[in-house]
Amino acid sequence: AESLACGLPVVGFRGVGDLDELAAAHPDSIKLFEPGESIFQALAPTGREAPRRLAESHFSLELGVRRYDSLYACLIR
Repeated sequence: AESLACGLPVVGFRGVGDLDELAAAHPDSIKLFEPGESIFQALAPTGREAPRRLAESHFSLELGVRRYDSLYACLIR
């Protein structure tokens, strides 16, 4: 999330964590590769706005607080 907030795209591997879903929706911000695939040749420069927007929409402090509040509310019921 920190890289995205700085406007830098994220590089990862398919099938690890929840990046597949985010990468499909935000291909300019998240680049996924197969293990062993050369990532350096495949990367093309991108602008900084798309990664920054993704960070703000999915990983903002306000959203994190709301998600934790919802989780804790479910746990104490």
